[in-house]
Amino acid sequence: MAPSLVIYLVSPKEYASICKAGRSQHVQECDSLSAATFRRASRSFTATYALILAIDVAIPAAIGKKGIKQLLRKAQEKAIRTGLSFTALFLSHAFILAFLIRTRQKLVQRLGHPPPCKSLRYFRSLCSTEYFPPIISGVLSGTALVIHPPGHRRVGIAIYLFTRTVEAFYRFMDDEGYLPNLPWWFGLWMMFPFASGQLILAMVYDDDCFPNSLKSFLMGFSNSYLKKRPTDYPTHLAWPGTDAIINNIAEISRKNYPKFESPVLRPGAFIVPPFFQEVSPILNSAHPSIPYLSCALLHPDNPSCTKVLLGFCAKELVSVSKFMFVFYAGLGLLRYKKVKKDPLSFIVMTVEKIAGASAFVTFCIGTCWACICAFQRILPRNFLPRGRYV
Repeated sequence: MAPSLVIYLVSPKEYASICKAGRSQHVQECDSLSAATFRRASRSFTATYALILAIDVAIPAAIGKKGIKQLLRKAQEKAIRTGLSFTALFLSHAFILAFLIRTRQKLVQRLGHPPPCKSLRYFRSLCSTEYFPPIISGVLSGTALVIHPPGHRRVGIAIYLFTRTVEAFYRFMDDEGYLPNLPWWFGLWMMFPFASGQLILAMVYDDDCFPNSLKSFLMGFSNSYLKKRPTDYPTHLAWPGTDAIINNIAEISRKNYPKFESPVLRPGAFIVPPFFQEVSPILNSAHPSIPYLSCALLHPDNPSCTKVLLGFCAKELVSVSKFMFVFYAGLGLLRYKKVKKDPLSFIVMTVEKIAGASAFVTFCIGTCWACICAFQRILPRNFLPRGRYV
């Protein structure tokens, strides 16, 4: 294969490991920015294509939801478009950035020659700044996301990129000294509780706008707050599911958090209103000492919100740790070369990440559920019935 074609497929370092030293030196001399950009873009397409097929085909087929051929037919177009979007993003960003850098260099060289009009003078001074090429190239290359199939995944990528942009802008302002008088506690960590509040608000009130994958993740680790159907419950009677419980939490806030009196303690004293009939099997079996409707819905078997939260953290921490172990083990397989060089440090670092991520995710989910009960106990009924979820 010709060296000029080889450099678009493998890097000089990779080529040197499989070929003779003299020839690899010639390939290294022929390497260029365009070749490196093409290698990065083509590999991103291959990795993205394989990842989408693994997520949308291999995992559902292993679970046994549908056949492989049916899943592959549906996911192939999505995988190709997703890979093309990332490939176009990498290629366009590299070439636009290189073009703008050359343009800026020419403008800087001509600063001694004033333009004929004031508008051109402002435009040239703007284009000659060092921040102009990366900003414009990022904005223009970001339009490649339109190739990505529409859906929650594209929205998630856009939100993630916007968040990282805000983070980079904040760090730039802080490093340049534009934010000298901010308090010590002010920082990027404040974005997380705000974003989490918006997600919980969307999950409770706008379920159709909430990502299904994130909802499945949250509900899968919330068994302490979502009562399952008892084994001795009659099979011919309906039992509320997860969606019914979430919808009735929103309905409780719309009704300004009415009081609750258990029908077990005083039969006939509390009749479940028609708009709560869907969750009446849970409310009718709630503990007699629970005074709040949201508590009766979320943890009907235990009247103590604190004990439920502590039990949730102790129980779900193990489940989340297992999930994080599989996740970080998969990441380790992708970096097997680095793991092979120093396995001990990788194991120590992975254990630290698993422990930190597991505790973080567990306490975040538990705090979200516990705050529903805590706010009903602390705040008045008519005070921010919906805004308390933000």
